[in-house]
Amino acid sequence: MAEQRTCLIIGATTGIGKETAERLAKKGWNVIVTGRNEKKGNEVVATISQAGGSASFHAVDVTSHQSVIALHAYVAETHARLDAVVNNAGMSSTFQAFHDTPTEDMDLMYNINQRGTFWCMQEQIKIMLKQQKLGDAGKKGTIVNMASMSGLIGVPYAAPYSSTKHAIIGLTKSTALEYAHEGIHISAVAPGVIDSGMPVLEESYNGGAYTREQAAAMHPLNRLGTCADVAKAVDFLLENDFITGGVISVDGGITAR
Repeated sequence: MAEQRTCLIIGATTGIGKETAERLAKKGWNVIVTGRNEKKGNEVVATISQAGGSASFHAVDVTSHQSVIALHAYVAETHARLDAVVNNAGMSSTFQAFHDTPTEDMDLMYNINQRGTFWCMQEQIKIMLKQQKLGDAGKKGTIVNMASMSGLIGVPYAAPYSSTKHAIIGLTKSTALEYAHEGIHISAVAPGVIDSGMPVLEESYNGGAYTREQAAAMHPLNRLGTCADVAKAVDFLLENDFITGGVISVDGGITAR
């Protein structure tokens, strides 16, 4: 009987991360749920456990290097292998003119979206480098980074957020080349506007910046994406042994223009 695979999900207490955790657990993965909110994290674990899946929660704050190091030390000590990772922690500030954007907003997005992913990837790769390759593909592990359509195109009034997501794609492609010969596969998913309950989107709807219908119409498929749409793409990357360095767009066709 094959040993159960383990997937660490950074930012799995709500939205896309939560949906991905639940999907993978249903497929038999042992899932490590992480985030800053212990209550929500334990609720995700309880839902997975009640459905017969395997999951645990461990707190992490990706703006703290020590917190990131402690999380991955825990993973290395308590799990035989780290087969996969989904780096999903991220945030966006409210839409605003670039020249009026406070430095504090740029710092926060950089600290979470870009530097947090950088720190997490460093620790994840250190763990995977020590592992044996498995299967015919000779894979040690898979890392999936959560980018955005904003990392592939320009987005007016969201330049700081867009810049951090462009950086995620740069990290993904560069490290994929660097560690391909080691059997570590690194790819990214770039969602469009996802109906995930992200506060900045809800504020935009409630504040009248634009309606859900207008947001849906941005996509050639004329609908908002769902967390399940993104989770399916992550699942696909984890199961495919001939993809690394790529970016899968889950954006209803926006970046095809």
